[in-house]
Amino acid sequence: MKKLFFGLTLLALFLSGCTPSSGINSQSASTAGEPALNVIEQEASTDATVEELSDDEINERQVALDKACECQKEFKESYPIEWSGYVMSIFLSGEAIGVKRFDQSGKYKQFMVRTNGLYDGGGDKVRIKGSMVGMTCAYYNTIFGECVPDVVATVIEIIK
Repeated sequence: MKKLFFGLTLLALFLSGCTPSSGINSQSASTAGEPALNVIEQEASTDATVEELSDDEINERQVALDKACECQKEFKESYPIEWSGYVMSIFLSGEAIGVKRFDQSGKYKQFMVRTNGLYDGGGDKVRIKGSMVGMTCAYYNTIFGECVPDVVATVIEIIK
């Protein structure tokens, strides 16, 4: 159970954009005719820390991870949006950006945008037209602090 939780924690960290640090080695492995898989090896020094967790602590952490990612979803239908705000962060060399809306009175105060090559970093105030396709928790623990709308941009206008 304890090693399973550690594996789930690593998976959650990977999906959320976190990169584990010391004590973990990531490698690629494949067998003939099969796609390469990422394999994570755990050094013995990390085992001691994992073994010290009680079942209650493991359950509490699992509940926290589940709650943090319970809103991760892709909608059956997309919703058209036109939102404006400040660029908070640039992800994946501009393939996605985090935006804090100017209008902080709405339900969604910030959102993540898949830029489709439409943003070149030329401004920190933007107007986004596109589709909200779901909710993402990709950066809930680093940039946004919560799960946010996942938007695919069709137009990105720099506001002067």
